[in-house]
Amino acid sequence: MLLAGITAILVLFGTLASPGDGLHFAVYRFLEVLTGIVVGCGVEYAIGSGAGAAADAEKPGMFARPIDADLLAVAVTGGIAVALIPDVWETFQLPGFAQTPITAFVIVTASRHEPDLKAINRILGGLLGGLYGLLAMALVADDLLAWVAALAAGPLLASIVLHGRGDASYAGQQAAIAVLLAMVQGPAATTDILPAIDRLAGILGGIAFVLALDPLLAPLRVAIGSRLRGAG
Repeated sequence: MLLAGITAILVLFGTLASPGDGLHFAVYRFLEVLTGIVVGCGVEYAIGSGAGAAADAEKPGMFARPIDADLLAVAVTGGIAVALIPDVWETFQLPGFAQTPITAFVIVTASRHEPDLKAINRILGGLLGGLYGLLAMALVADDLLAWVAALAAGPLLASIVLHGRGDASYAGQQAAIAVLLAMVQGPAATTDILPAIDRLAGILGGIAFVLALDPLLAPLRVAIGSRLRGAG
């Protein structure tokens, strides 16, 4: 469901300037995701540990009956927060619009599970991964082999942090994503760091926006939850 929400936001926000390209954008986004899934599954099959499948996790609250009032309240207020982003970014001409709604959405989904820790880890991971990517781009220039080596080393180091399962494990995941966002901007190596800086600005902007808006939406979240519980 998280991936479904992220993909929907990618398509909606990615086609605001040109709504007529929505179908084209959605199809190619799906093909990109499908390619990543196939490659990831292939690598896992080739070098995976062969451990047995994990036990089925408990169904999330959205499937519970009666309806999880607190979860629905988070969803409603989170939707309001994400929907406000285009107006705010357009009004103030802020950078990083493409990454901002995704970051905001992910932080909102953590509203019941240590959102402050997730926000801190996202900032830390984004900064470390982004700085690594920018430094690597500056050092390798247009040397394709050096670029590939640096691109492989960044996510590898981040994965070590991710699978350490400590409090900073989420920062490792975000660092790996930031490395890819910074270094992969087309079919070849590039030395243009401006798109990477813009993407990182969007990550930080999304976190700041949600944290700033949360105190304003908190009373509405409480009111929705109380009303739903009373109706149940």
